[in-house]
Amino acid sequence: MKWRPMEPSEGNIETEIPDKMIDWARSYGKTVRGHALLWAKRSNNPDWVQTLYGEDLKTALFNRVDFAIKHYEEYGVPHWEVINEMVDQGAENHTFFLDHTGDPEIREKVFKHAKELSPETMFFVNDYGIKKLGMM
Repeated sequence: MKWRPMEPSEGNIETEIPDKMIDWARSYGKTVRGHALLWAKRSNNPDWVQTLYGEDLKTALFNRVDFAIKHYEEYGVPHWEVINEMVDQGAENHTFFLDHTGDPEIREKVFKHAKELSPETMFFVNDYGIKKLGMM
């Protein structure tokens, strides 16, 4: 379900493996939590995304969110991690979207967009850095 393997080149969206995994889980009565719409670490994004800046990156981000949420609604995915590991850890540089869009509110905008797109879906932050940095 991660963007890097799902869209290795722009517009070339591959969903066969995650679709089959969800079908398998559902066949056993399991609920699937989407992991993850986006990942804030540069190297975990598709190569073609890593070269985007400004509005081009914003467009790609919102297109990804739109596609993934709509596609996996058909599979009954009720939960999503929106931006994985978005708390800056220093050396790992989890600020890719901030750095490349130049928009200090991009994370908030992505969360709001996802919620507007799918109001009944539960959205989460998945980040090991929250506890480490004393945010809990």
